[in-house]
Amino acid sequence: MSYQGHPYDGSLYDDAEQAAWAAQLPPDSYTGQSAGAYATSVPVQPPPAKVVIIQMLDEMRREGAEARARAEAQSQATNITMSAMAAVLTGFQQFLVVVSGSVFLAPSATPAPVAPPPAPTPSAAPPLPLPLAPTPVPAQAPTPAPAAFEQPIAKFCEPRLFSGVTTELEPFLDEVNNTICMQRMVLDLDKTSYLISYLKDRNPKTWYYAIKAHSPHLLSDYHAFVAELCHSFADPNISCCHAPKVFGT
Repeated sequence: MSYQGHPYDGSLYDDAEQAAWAAQLPPDSYTGQSAGAYATSVPVQPPPAKVVIIQMLDEMRREGAEARARAEAQSQATNITMSAMAAVLTGFQQFLVVVSGSVFLAPSATPAPVAPPPAPTPSAAPPLPLPLAPTPVPAQAPTPAPAAFEQPIAKFCEPRLFSGVTTELEPFLDEVNNTICMQRMVLDLDKTSYLISYLKDRNPKTWYYAIKAHSPHLLSDYHAFVAELCHSFADPNISCCHAPKVFGT
């Protein structure tokens, strides 16, 4: 007997409950039908709530046990798979170690010893060659060192001393200007000082001291100094050609 999909199990109930359950079924004489046929045609009262709860708990316990068993089986299968993979990796690593050791780390094979060639049969030794006489090497003359280049020095005659004579002024200025040009004097003061060093005492020196005292600016202007010299000592009837143009400037 069952009620709404729940089978009736008499072992789950005590005697009082079984009697109450059986009391719900009418006797056979009342209907004229068997108890089984009457039970199928007459609605049966549901079992007590305790019975339903107990059955539900049993089903839940059974389903939980089955789920736990499946989980344990899956865990065991996973552990077995991981162990197998670890074993495969370990074996592969060992294989690599063996291969690398045999290929790269294997010691080179020792070559087989080669038998020495047989010793030659002793025979008469050939005569030793006579030593050659050394060939004399001609002595080489020492190479003369190249002569150092010397820049030629310009040679010139010193100017004459000017004594104040009119006829000596033009040759004196020519000699002074040539010397200034050859010595490459640039500054007017140097040129004037050079000319003054060839003036004799008395008239020329006196004239120079007067210029120094009253016109010192002429000492720094060679053209003006020569023009003043020509003005003081040249022939007034003959113009001094050295005043406007002086060599070496």
